[in-house]
Amino acid sequence: MITPLKPVISTRLYIQIARQIADAVQQGQLPPGEKLPAERLLAEQLGVSRPSVREALCALEILGIVEGRTGDGTYVRRTPTEWTYVGTIFDEFAEREESPLEVLETRLLLEPQIARLAAERATRDGLSQIEHHLLEMQRGFTEGASHLEADKGFHIAVAEASGNSMLVRQIQLLVSTMQSRLWSSLNQHVTVDKALAQHFLDDHRRIYEAILSRNPDMADAEMAAHIRRVSNDFFSN
Repeated sequence: MITPLKPVISTRLYIQIARQIADAVQQGQLPPGEKLPAERLLAEQLGVSRPSVREALCALEILGIVEGRTGDGTYVRRTPTEWTYVGTIFDEFAEREESPLEVLETRLLLEPQIARLAAERATRDGLSQIEHHLLEMQRGFTEGASHLEADKGFHIAVAEASGNSMLVRQIQLLVSTMQSRLWSSLNQHVTVDKALAQHFLDDHRRIYEAILSRNPDMADAEMAAHIRRVSNDFFSN
């Protein structure tokens, strides 16, 4: 009789990177207080992209192993003492935390085409729903409240306006990842200021106006530009 088997987890790239850095900390190669190499150097040493390194460092911050200091870099915070427990946490990340980079890549493939369909097919009610979430987003920025629910609602409303229920389910799944710990940690790396908020709001207004004017090419282009901006905010600052 064989021993109980564990579920097979497909380890994402950022988890593999985070494990390597955590191993270096555990083995004393990176003692507490030590500053990590710059993301660019880590990416070169590991043969991966800088966005993947950024995700890995965010995961390590969530675990309390490193801390990012704005304008200074990333430092080792502590050496994990309960290594089995930390390993379990890595498994949890691999099982439950979707890679924001992968999510954004998927959104870039799907959502411009969905916006194109919405521009061709949106009903009066569908346009009203998109506008409703746009106005809620604007109200959130004006009042200093969270805009995340309105943002999610906007993208789901665009998908609903496409008239394709399969695409709606895909977008519902994708936007639900915006509540993950990793996504929230990446958000903290983005400087929150009025200019950024205005750019974000303007992106959504242009998407809505392109759909409203029945311009599929423009709707496609504006949605793609918005997702690229989000990716740039997360991974290029």
